[in-house]
Amino acid sequence: IKNQFTITAFYKGKLVGFGIGLIEKTGNYNNVQLAQLPVGSLQLVGVIPAYINLGIGVELMRRMVEKLAPL
Repeated sequence: IKNQFTITAFYKGKLVGFGIGLIEKTGNYNNVQLAQLPVGSLQLVGVIPAYINLGIGVELMRRMVEKLAPL
């Protein structure tokens, strides 16, 4: 089961950054079925070049890790 999520950053109503994460339940290891455990991964973080070095990417990463941390 896969569950993709997106986190966005806006400045004055303009989309300036985004992050994509993935949560999936996996239970296979070397073709052996194990317990269905949730696994989270960060897929992509992007910030419009004019808004780089303002901490937007760092904040997007922090919020994504915060969402995935319980896994």
